[in-house]
Amino acid sequence: MDGKIHCDICFRPGSRKLPFLCATDARNQLYEPRLRYTEVLLQNDRLSQEIAALTTEDPTSSTPSHEEEHTYIPPSTEPSSPTDDRTPEQLALALSLTLSERDASAARTAEIILKADTLRLSLTHARASIAARKAALAARQRALEKARNGLAARQQRALDDLAKASKMSTYRWNQAHALTVQARAFLCYQAAELYGLQRVRVRGGAGGDEYTIGGVRIVDLRYMNNASATLISTSLGHVANLLVLASRYLSVRLPAEITLPHTDYPLPTIFSVASSYSDVPVPYPGAPALTPSLSASRLLTAHGRSRTPPPLDRNMPRPRPLFVKTPLPRLAKEDQGAYTTFMEATALLAYDVAWLCKSQGIEPGSGAVSKEKGVPFEDMTALGKNLYNLLIGGRAPPAAPSAAGVPTVASGDSGSEGLGFGRYSHGARHSNLVGKGGEELVRGFRLLGPVKMADRLRRDLLAEVVGAGWEMVEGEVEEEEWQADKRGKGDRGGNEGEESAGGVGVRLMAPLEMVRAKGREKLVVRAFWGRASPASSAHPKHLHAAMRSVALTGG
Repeated sequence: MDGKIHCDICFRPGSRKLPFLCATDARNQLYEPRLRYTEVLLQNDRLSQEIAALTTEDPTSSTPSHEEEHTYIPPSTEPSSPTDDRTPEQLALALSLTLSERDASAARTAEIILKADTLRLSLTHARASIAARKAALAARQRALEKARNGLAARQQRALDDLAKASKMSTYRWNQAHALTVQARAFLCYQAAELYGLQRVRVRGGAGGDEYTIGGVRIVDLRYMNNASATLISTSLGHVANLLVLASRYLSVRLPAEITLPHTDYPLPTIFSVASSYSDVPVPYPGAPALTPSLSASRLLTAHGRSRTPPPLDRNMPRPRPLFVKTPLPRLAKEDQGAYTTFMEATALLAYDVAWLCKSQGIEPGSGAVSKEKGVPFEDMTALGKNLYNLLIGGRAPPAAPSAAGVPTVASGDSGSEGLGFGRYSHGARHSNLVGKGGEELVRGFRLLGPVKMADRLRRDLLAEVVGAGWEMVEGEVEEEEWQADKRGKGDRGGNEGEESAGGVGVRLMAPLEMVRAKGREKLVVRAFWGRASPASSAHPKHLHAAMRSVALTGG
């Protein structure tokens, strides 16, 4: 015995929260048997009344009176009264009914007891499950408290390890990028040396230093009127080749795409900035247009067109030639369209060189950059100077790439500080020209646009020819005769390039280049003859210019 009182009906122990309700339980248990017992008593009384009516009925009377029919006889409260005069059959029937009800009550009682036992067992299992869950929750709570004790330290340790690994990865990345930058500088310098890019000091010259590539002088775009067509084409071709090679080494995509000579494409050309890198095969300028694609031919054949369709070049990009076959003054007079196209090509080439200089942290020309006006026009047209400063400049020759002693720079730095040349590119994620730092760098270039540059270049060159109004004569004069001519003019006190009285008889001599022919040095010169007058500067069509080459050789 556990010392607790249990209800004999519901088998529930009493507690303060759940007091005993034995009276209610007993009443609920006895409610149905009492109802059945009441029904049996009512049935017994009805049968008794019927039996009494049958035994006391007057045989002479056919029907009972209305009052006797509805006379209420109260039922007997005793199931077995001494005056019970039921027949044995009736008693047996009543007994069988009572026994069946007793058996049904016993069966229901057994069922209720079985359900109670089942509920008691399930209650025991539920209590055991609750106890197990409480124990598991307590264990988890203890484990959680134990884990919380060192959580902050472990989190800080993990963050420190992650930051250390990130710094190490960034350092290795910067180290690899620095090695790549060193390799780029080395390759560009070697390419410039192999191409023969040099600066030639000119003593006493008004034009400053000259720059040569492959033994050919690089023309300044502002003085192309004084250069031959061969010199212009050769120097521009060499500059284009070296510029493309340097841009590939630097992994930089130039704003204006340059097409170098290849199969069925003998001379270099350049595209405008808008039409560059369109991945469309473009024919060589002056060559027949490309044939239409196979799909276009099939489409035209399906529509019943048997003739050859016209070339599909309406929206095809138009390359600008980086070469010229006639001197510029004659080209300006004979073919204005070709002259304009060539001016655009030279302006685009100069823009590419200046843009590449700015992208590598090198100022074009003299480096005098105004925040309001940007790079001056004179600095952008100096192709040789810009290319020399970009690839060679005043820097020491770069050493072969080596991992020892390579400076590093953080990937988030901007501007031209740090590594400088070779740092920014389009081919690496580190210091990318399309990234945040690269976009800020490009926005600060302040370069003169190719269109404005071409317009000004064409205007200045035409004004030089139109304003002079001279006929051009190309000739080769031996150096001795040229020096003698200069001495004679000095003795006469004459001054070449000045107007005589009356504004007539003007003769200007401009030396171009020294060449060797048949073992003798000759000086190629260009002489302008004519009369300077206001009417001669109206338009190029008013010029009467003729080109003739004269080789003046000594006996």
